[in-house]
Amino acid sequence: MRLRTKKIRSKATSELSKLETNWLDLPGVKTEGKIEGTQQISVVQAVTVYDETPSCPICRSNQSVIKWGFQADRNINDVEQNGILVVIVLRAQKFLCTKCKTKFHPPLPFLDRGNLRRTMRLTEKVIHLSHERRTISDIAVLTSLGRRTVQDIVRESAKNMPTPQEVFRQATSEGHGHVIQIDNAHPSGREYTGVLLNTRPLELLETYSEAAVAEFFVALEGRDKVTCYISDMAEFLLRLGREYYPSATIIADPHHVVRRLIEIFDEFIKPFEDAMLDRYVCAIKEKRIIRPARHRKAQRAKGNHSKSQQCESEKLRKPTAAEVRILLHTKIGETNQSHRNAVRFLLKHYPDVREAYYYLQRVMNLYHRTVSAKEASIALDKYEAKLSKHVQEGLDTFLRSCRKNRDVICAFWSLGWTNAEIESQNAVIKEIDRMARGLGFRELRRRWLCGRSMSAILQREKEKRLNKKNGPRKKSIRELRSEPPPEPVPLVGEYGQLSLF
Repeated sequence: MRLRTKKIRSKATSELSKLETNWLDLPGVKTEGKIEGTQQISVVQAVTVYDETPSCPICRSNQSVIKWGFQADRNINDVEQNGILVVIVLRAQKFLCTKCKTKFHPPLPFLDRGNLRRTMRLTEKVIHLSHERRTISDIAVLTSLGRRTVQDIVRESAKNMPTPQEVFRQATSEGHGHVIQIDNAHPSGREYTGVLLNTRPLELLETYSEAAVAEFFVALEGRDKVTCYISDMAEFLLRLGREYYPSATIIADPHHVVRRLIEIFDEFIKPFEDAMLDRYVCAIKEKRIIRPARHRKAQRAKGNHSKSQQCESEKLRKPTAAEVRILLHTKIGETNQSHRNAVRFLLKHYPDVREAYYYLQRVMNLYHRTVSAKEASIALDKYEAKLSKHVQEGLDTFLRSCRKNRDVICAFWSLGWTNAEIESQNAVIKEIDRMARGLGFRELRRRWLCGRSMSAILQREKEKRLNKKNGPRKKSIRELRSEPPPEPVPLVGEYGQLSLF
């Protein structure tokens, strides 16, 4: 929205409030004074001055050029001064060439490419605000321009952005040691594909499909310089990584590996859920076990209640099968005594569930240990060997996937990289879409790629760095430059599984 739409006329110098002649700090402009001012806007009157007589645009001579009055007053929007937006009422000097009878006024260099309504520095401020991922309405209010004008400026600036192919080519020209992270994003129920290069946004694809990702990878030059490629457990992403980045170490994100195992674990214990829930409820009523407290996040979501009120509501809340699953999903290192007693009681009467539970806990704990990739592979084989045949059949989907993708799963322990950065950027994409009440793909892509401040969109004072307490150390991009390329791995086994060991 605009602060002012009515045209402002210039006044006599005696009616103006005094200002310094260089108050506006624009070349070839002399400040005459302030016409009026409010808390939101300051109207300043100015006139153009020339050190030398300008040349005629027709005959290219300044010998026969004379002054010929002033052009009609221009209202020019400018950036804020002392926290108040400025509107310049400019009296532009006109000239006459007596030789060819041409009347003209010289172009003003501080205007935005000849635009008569705003200065170049105001346009630059609009672009800067758009890089901070501000909405169009916010920028319009902060600059006193119309929303359509702001949209036109931003879209025009987006045309000057380097393409992802140019960014990739420039980055890989520095040599080896580059990292590709890829994952899907879901703003407003849609599904896009986000790609990061060295933890920075590279491209946002409109679909999440093998054809779209393959087409994008084919257009990149210098793929042999990529040292690390991280994705989730999607088969087509792992397959494309092996195909298009032969010199890179392919890593399956640990979070997605564990999540896949938890999904299979939940399917395995589904036949036992009702009986386990009945035993769990009876044991709490008979006071054989103490019901574990809910997680802090769940307590905060209930509102600002006293501790006694929260405890009372906890007692009234009926246990569900979801509560039993959460008990079994929680890492042993994050539990207290009452939690461990409840889990021990649940597993006491179900040996198959107990075996699957300890397999899940061992896999999760393995990601928090500093071991080599070979040692991690041996450990996974040992964990699987401890399972009975019946439990192995129940977890067969994950076990087959684990054997088939053993190289990409165990590669995490050699480099320490995860998909944490792209997961954070997925939150940024959703936040951009939410703040704008829904966006088209092109505008969403532009705001994500142009944006420079992730902490601004998430309203953080400082960017938080990942603090990984345990597990393998994450190698820096500088260290990855000296990382040797992985040895070629032959396809073996019934399922075409890959193994580095």
